[in-house]
Amino acid sequence: MRPAYFPERRGFEETTVYDRARLPPGDEIRGPAVVGGGRLHAGHRARRKRTGGRHWQHRGDAAVTAKLDAITLEVLWTRIISVVDEAAKAIVRTSFSTLSNEANDFACMLTDARGYALAQNSGSIPSFIGTLPATVRHFLREMGAERMQPGDVLITNDAWMGTGHMSDVSVLKPIFHRDKLVAFSATTSHMPDIGGRIRAIEAREIFEEGLHIPLTKLVHAGRQDDTLIQLIRANVRTPDQTMGDIWAQASANELMERRVTALMDDYQLDGLRELGDELFARSEGAMRDAIRAVPDGTYRYAVHHRRHRRARSSSRSL
Repeated sequence: MRPAYFPERRGFEETTVYDRARLPPGDEIRGPAVVGGGRLHAGHRARRKRTGGRHWQHRGDAAVTAKLDAITLEVLWTRIISVVDEAAKAIVRTSFSTLSNEANDFACMLTDARGYALAQNSGSIPSFIGTLPATVRHFLREMGAERMQPGDVLITNDAWMGTGHMSDVSVLKPIFHRDKLVAFSATTSHMPDIGGRIRAIEAREIFEEGLHIPLTKLVHAGRQDDTLIQLIRANVRTPDQTMGDIWAQASANELMERRVTALMDDYQLDGLRELGDELFARSEGAMRDAIRAVPDGTYRYAVHHRRHRRARSSSRSL
């Protein structure tokens, strides 16, 4: 038994862990359980087929990732990483400002339909990859998946639902496969200007920081919102560069959409939830193992401030 994280419950449960390879055909497992890294939720059951192989029959919405052996998982994960890395290259090559193509002040990410991160581009900014999945979930909560449709492009720079900085614009695209919402492509990029005070750090309130774009659609089912575009252009000092960078993000999102749907066709996937659950379970296990390997003790570190040329030390006990 060990605690396992179940995203739908947003918490940990004491869970029995099974080695899938050692389970004989015909054995039935009752949730909650972890089977080969995949989760079986409470109240659900799974049974290994007697015909052999690695396929399972399950009842209920059980996340038993029996199809994802180590090789398949590595191939799929490597491929989705290549998707976000290709999208990042597209932003560098098509953006109008040097903030993206020289300063690398952006990030690209793929999430599953629940808004849980699957992969981010290799050179992404840590703060952005931490906030983008939350932004996707804000859209799901505020707008609802039922109001999203193929061809939509979502946009916001809301400080509370984005990065905390209104100069960072988040652009998302819901990805549909066979009329089903399966994923989101998401990008965040620092704009060359978003209006407001020139020195945003001197702003006394959020309204001085610039134009506020709420959670909304930039493109509705393939048709761009010309009024919103005019509003953005009228409120920034660099309209061509700002909108050029936003369209570069939208293009990167569309590229990720094409690559993801092609991947799902190639491997006959109905969705990405199974892949996500496998990645989350393995990541959780690797992190727990790494933390468990740290010896108990007191650890000290120092931070050096060049201006005052003095160090501040701190300690933590484990």
